This record gives sequence, C-alpha cells and structure tokens, in this order.
Amino acid sequence: ARTGAVTLIQRFGSALNLNMHLHMLFLDGAYRFAGGKASFYRARRSTRDELARLLDALSLHAATVCEAHQRSKLERLCRYITRAIRRLLTRKISSALIRALGTTA
Repeated sequence: ARTGAVTLIQRFGSALNLNMHLHMLFLDGAYRFAGGKASFYRARRSTRDELARLLDALSLHAATVCEAHQRSKLERLCRYITRAIRRLLTRKISSALIRALGTTA
C-alpha cells in the first residue's frame, strides 16, 4: 500500500514577520495496486482526543477535508497552501523580464 503527503514550509507571515509553520496535505488512506488497478482504502478518521494526544505541543488546523469529487475545493486548498511560493515566483519572473527588456515598471 502507498500513501502520500505534500509539505510546504512557510517562514514568514504576510507582514514579513518570522512565522515558521508548515502547510501539509495528506491522503486520508492508502492506495493498493493489484493487476494494474489502483484501489483506495480510506483510513478511519482520528478522534479529537487522539489528535490532541498526538499533537499536544503543536498548533493544528485539520478541519478541511476534500472528498474525491470536490475538485474545486481541493484546488482552492492547494492554491492557499502554495500562495507564498506562487507570489515569490511571480515577483522573480517579473524582475527577470524587466531586466531582460531593460525597462522599469
């Protein structure tokens, strides 16, 4: 069986203050591959008590769940957690274009 996760490290808040935190997406189960076919097996949802014991020292927001058919919700969540890197890349590309064209904005 195979599971998956994506983690993005965010170092700063919107005011450029140091605010180290992680944004993570996890599959809530695992895929099993047999005969060229993938089957997804959903894990049992953790209780609040289980999460509290496991993550006692951490700040956790795990209220967002996207079902397989909720593609637009998943896209919004992915855009949210990648917003910092997308802004950075946009600025770098804009700066590179300005330098290449020899103009200022």
